[in-house]
Amino acid sequence: MDISQPANESHNARLCCIHGGRHRAMIDEDDLADAALHAKEPTQQFRYVERLALRRLQTTTNFDETHVFDDFDYMSAVLPAAQAFGISELADWKLPSRSEDEWAMICRDFRAAATMISQRIMFEHAARATSDPNTVALGPVAKEKLRFHLAQLRSIVDSERVADWQKQDILGAISRLEREIEKVRTPLSAVFDIVAKVWDGDTKLRDAVHQVLVILQDENNLEKEIASIAATTKKALGRAETKQLPPPRPARKGKETSPFDDEIPF
Repeated sequence: MDISQPANESHNARLCCIHGGRHRAMIDEDDLADAALHAKEPTQQFRYVERLALRRLQTTTNFDETHVFDDFDYMSAVLPAAQAFGISELADWKLPSRSEDEWAMICRDFRAAATMISQRIMFEHAARATSDPNTVALGPVAKEKLRFHLAQLRSIVDSERVADWQKQDILGAISRLEREIEKVRTPLSAVFDIVAKVWDGDTKLRDAVHQVLVILQDENNLEKEIASIAATTKKALGRAETKQLPPPRPARKGKETSPFDDEIPF
């Protein structure tokens, strides 16, 4: 799913009610739950929240077409999200008071910075087609395991007695896989590249690569199983929707039909 387009969000959706000049928060607990559902990595969850806050800033209006939210509301919602999700570039920002003369400019500058970071995250996690059989979506636990085993693999390669060019070649392939596992979908070719480069190495090196392969294989099999279940469920629901009631019995020739023509069972 494209996290830049929060689900079920429209011009009239979640219209906030004004009571005594005050309105509810721009981002609520349900929105954070949606972020966790639609994005796995903390940076992607931040982007989900930031895009949702920006959309509501720009499109949520009162019945008189005035905007419900302003840049202060945006910063009030996005700054805590940046701090919670570990966006270091925004960690030192301070929310101004509305009584300060330059609060509007500070909030606008923050929005510009947060939007730029959100766009960078989008490019860093550029999505591949979910139907591509040569890629796999990795869960947070699998990514953490891969980071651990790749660090071990890097340590083993550093201690190997091989030519410098060969060592740098293997380390380059490890670096590539480390970058790829942070994206929405990881190409299997990234790990196959490592396998090809260490195939002639010692047993310790091959065993370390095998651990990486097992994690990717397990995630790939899990994804296929989930897709199979989803397809089966969709097919069953489709059959249920297309099932029709039997047609009415044809009228008997030479006799006028009536709703009371059926025989009475007594």
